[in-house]
Amino acid sequence: GLARRSVLAAASDIAAMGGKPHGFLLSMGLPPETLVSDLESFVESISHLCQETGMVPYGGDTAKSQTLFVDVTVIGEADPENLLRQTGAEPGDTLWVTGTLGAARAEWMSYEGADSQLPGRLNRRFWSPPIRWTCLPDLRHALDIRSATDLSDGLALDIRKILRAKSLGVSLQLNDLPIDKTAVEFCARKDLDMLDFAFLGGEDFELLVVEKGSHHPSEPFTADGVPVTKIGVLTDKVGEIERRDGDRIRRDPGTPFEHFPPKEP
Repeated sequence: GLARRSVLAAASDIAAMGGKPHGFLLSMGLPPETLVSDLESFVESISHLCQETGMVPYGGDTAKSQTLFVDVTVIGEADPENLLRQTGAEPGDTLWVTGTLGAARAEWMSYEGADSQLPGRLNRRFWSPPIRWTCLPDLRHALDIRSATDLSDGLALDIRKILRAKSLGVSLQLNDLPIDKTAVEFCARKDLDMLDFAFLGGEDFELLVVEKGSHHPSEPFTADGVPVTKIGVLTDKVGEIERRDGDRIRRDPGTPFEHFPPKEP
């Protein structure tokens, strides 16, 4: 799980820029008590991932360390004419998102709460971020893509990267968010609002894509078999994130995702 997650999380940035990852450098710090069997499992997982994606391990290093760490640098390539950035969006452009949201958030919240009822398939989503660079040809064919980013910090934070690049606002339709069914189950069990839950997100690693204007039908479509859903429209209301729940506008959704939250005293 750790091997796959460390490489695919890094590769997501290349997909977000319209590129394809070719290989990676991987370095590890290993405590003296590390089991050889665990290291062999890590290497085997890396090997399977390379066979699946065509990526190549270019090299790396191992070192003795008091704490375990994994450091990954993914190298890829994008056509300069098709390079995607977070800049360039305009009012009236349409927001689309690949895949589903919320599953990874459900898992790390379950880890924090030692939730023994966590569905096993959530584990697969957290430890295996989605591969989305294979969607790009179909996405480009269906949409005139103006800009894009990946959802590593959650929709609530990552959407601001698109907005601040051009002093924009956005009107989101929360009812249209493609919420992962396991996240829906988790929210029902914990009595959480699933719309706010998916909006806050974290570690989804889906693609947030800006279509130039609004020319594609609003119905979801698939790109390389992955669902792509329209979730909102950009506006000229600088910095405003309007969260619509049908005809109602929602207010503060709660605390956004933090990669390194402060520890409880």
